[in-house]
Amino acid sequence: MMKVDFDAVINRKHTDSYKWDSYKSGDGGTDPIPMWVADMDFECPPDVTAAIQKRAAHGIYGYTIRPPAYYTAILNWMRTRYDWAVDESWLAFCPPGIIPAVQALVRMLTRPGDEIAVHDPAYEPLAEVVLRNGRKLIRLPLDQKNNRFTMEMGALADRLSAKTRMLILCNPHNPTGRVWTRAELARLVEICLTHDIFIVSDDIHADIVYSGHRYCPVGAVSPDAGKNTATLYSPSKTFNLGGLQTSTVIIPDADIRQRFNEELKTAQIRLDNIFGQVAVEASYGHAGPWLDQLLAYLESNLELLLRFFDDRIPLIHVIPPEGTFLVWLDCRDLGLSGRDLERFFTEKAGVLLTPGGEFGDRWRGFMRMNFACPRSILTKALKNIGQAVRAL
Repeated sequence: MMKVDFDAVINRKHTDSYKWDSYKSGDGGTDPIPMWVADMDFECPPDVTAAIQKRAAHGIYGYTIRPPAYYTAILNWMRTRYDWAVDESWLAFCPPGIIPAVQALVRMLTRPGDEIAVHDPAYEPLAEVVLRNGRKLIRLPLDQKNNRFTMEMGALADRLSAKTRMLILCNPHNPTGRVWTRAELARLVEICLTHDIFIVSDDIHADIVYSGHRYCPVGAVSPDAGKNTATLYSPSKTFNLGGLQTSTVIIPDADIRQRFNEELKTAQIRLDNIFGQVAVEASYGHAGPWLDQLLAYLESNLELLLRFFDDRIPLIHVIPPEGTFLVWLDCRDLGLSGRDLERFFTEKAGVLLTPGGEFGDRWRGFMRMNFACPRSILTKALKNIGQAVRAL
């Protein structure tokens, strides 16, 4: 395919963008550069746009079914990108997205009062699903050593009890950017099988993995793993399709898969958004070359970001991500935390980031930054941060 111009700046203001239009400067001044919500400031693949336009031209947008090509595109993607031979019968779907799928699995497989474990820091909606359904949240602290986070397997085993029924995994991990290795996942599966704990894995960032690292689905680490896992995917991060709200759920266990489908049937959320369906088929079926170019561009953005912080803003320590287009910033040496740190970035640096406190109380001295944007925007944001830090 032709070279994609990821440097092109596309004005997203006044498009009802959640990322660009939901925050306004309180003093009527210049709005901060939004680098918080995890969507990208790039056009989606041309194959996806063309497929949606072709379907829109038909003029009738009634209820839709998934054609054979839809299944084929997903299965081929799993095989060629993840080296996972998924059986078509394992596929289930949750049109609203991954978080509603997690909600359904929590309600199906646990009861109020049961314990559900998540790693800490944790993507806030995953923790909220546990708490809002009356389950007890068990936070499993990740260990930070040498600028890298790892699972504490000993702490995991110590914190589990007879009431722990589920572990919600994030792979690659949001916000730290860790891409869990096959060995780590195999040990995690072993512990969970021993304690009869079901694993629900949010793998929405599976396709955004950088050089030297390889994504491994938790359900693929062993034959037994598949029986004890549900692995959740969506093209929304990979191809910038968040507004189309689709997801695929891989559940090898036939009984759990049937119960999951019944749960969605009860809620009447089985059928896809017609344009989401078209986008899934087009992206998984044809947009692989576009993704390869995207990964190269994101990796160059990441290299720029890491160099800039290291050379010019050493007070902020970047946790280098192995995957995702998000970086976890350790800002504790600035002497600010919580709302003071958030206001510093928004009001002094003119950059809107995600506060670390949203990922757990321990992380109020951290911020999460999205670098999936044209390089000119990233460069401006980095310069703004540098100037604000020097003025402290």
